Amino acid sequence: MILFLKILMFLIMTPIFILIKLLSPFYLIRWHEIPSERIGHLAIESELYLCEKNLRINTPNKPFLDIFFPGKKISNNFLLKMYSRKFLVFPRFIIAPLCRLSREFSKILKIKDVHEIGNNTSGSYDSLNLIDQNPSFLNFTKNEISYGDGILNKMRVNTKKKIVLLLLRDNSYISKEFPNADNTYYDFRNFDINLFIPSVYRLIDLGYFVIRMGKYAERKLQINSENFLDYPFCDYKSEFMDIFLSYKCFFCISSGTGLQEVAKIFRKKLVQFDATLAGLPTNSKDYLILNKNLIDKKNMKKLSLKQIVKVGAHLFMETEQFERANILVKDNSEEEILDITNEVHMFANNQNYYDKNDHNLQKKFKSNFPKNSNWKHGKMHGEIKANYSINFLRKNLDWLN
Repeated sequence: MILFLKILMFLIMTPIFILIKLLSPFYLIRWHEIPSERIGHLAIESELYLCEKNLRINTPNKPFLDIFFPGKKISNNFLLKMYSRKFLVFPRFIIAPLCRLSREFSKILKIKDVHEIGNNTSGSYDSLNLIDQNPSFLNFTKNEISYGDGILNKMRVNTKKKIVLLLLRDNSYISKEFPNADNTYYDFRNFDINLFIPSVYRLIDLGYFVIRMGKYAERKLQINSENFLDYPFCDYKSEFMDIFLSYKCFFCISSGTGLQEVAKIFRKKLVQFDATLAGLPTNSKDYLILNKNLIDKKNMKKLSLKQIVKVGAHLFMETEQFERANILVKDNSEEEILDITNEVHMFANNQNYYDKNDHNLQKKFKSNFPKNSNWKHGKMHGEIKANYSINFLRKNLDWLN
C-alpha cells in the first residue's frame, strides 16, 4: 500500500514539477524541509531564515516563492503554527515528493538544484549577528495572550513579578522522545540541577518568579517557595505554554537546551552554560556566557582558554572526544552559577557593574576567543558581542593567559 501511494504521488507530482521547472527562469519556486524534530533547530533556523530574507541575504535576484514543509516529527506544533503565519508551510506529503524529484533531476543532469532553499549562511549559528539586526518576527494574537494569561493564573504564577526561566539539561527529553537513539555522546552537557538551588533562592529574594522549564525532567528541583514552579511536573504544561512562557519571561538561564533558542527568537536576555566553548552563543549583546570547567586529568589543573583551543577541545561535541583527550568536564560550581545569576540580574535591569579593568578583561576574552571556528554549515561566530561572566574572569585571571 505504501509503495502504491509513493508511485501515485510520483505520477501526480511529475507534471507539476515540469511546470515549475519551465517557470523557473521567470518565477522561481523554492522549498525546504524545516528541521522540526528538535525545538531548538525549529526555532532558530526558522528565525535566521526570516532575518536573512529581511536583509535580502541568500535571496534570488528574480521573483520567487518559498515553501516549507515539516520533518517527519514535529517537536512543537504551536511554534510551527506561529512560523506558518510568516512563511508558507505545506504538508510534508505534498512538498517532499517535489523536493525528491528536483534533487534527482539535478543529480542526473549534474546541475545545481535551484529549487532548494538550502541552509542559512551558517545553519543554526548566527555568524552574521542577524539576531541583533532584526526585530522578533513572531507575535501572539490577543486571544492567545488572553488564553496564556489564564493558564498562568491556573498555575498560580504571580504575574506581578518578573518571570525568570531556568532551563536545565538532562537525559530525560532525548531518552523519551528518541528512545532508540544513543544519547550518551551528549552526557557531558548535562548538569547537576542541585547546583542551581542557591541561584533560584537568590532570584526569589530579588523579587522574581522562577519557573524551571522542560517537557520532562529526571527529578524535581527541591525549592520550597510559592514563587517557584517546577513546570515539568505541572498539570498545565503544553506545547503552547512552552512558547508562551518563553515570550513572557524577563530573562532566561540555560545549561544548553533547545528551548533557549525560543527565548532567543523573542530577543530575551540569556545566560548560557556549555562545555563546548565554540558552541556558546557569542552573536548578541544580550547574552552572558560561561563555559564548564575543563580539567587536565594528568595534573588535575584547569585548562586555560588558550590550552582549550590548542588541543581542539573548544570544538569537542561528544563525550568520547573529551575522554580521548584526557579531559574531565566539570560542572560550574554553585558560586560560579550564583555569580553569573547576580550579573544577569544587574544586566537585565540596566545596572552598571563594570569598571575599566572589567572592560579590558572582556576585550581580552573576545580577542582570544576562537571566533574562526567552523562546524557543519560553516562559521559558528561573527563579531563576538556576548560577554563572559565577569566574576569568573576577575577570579580566574590565569584562564585568559
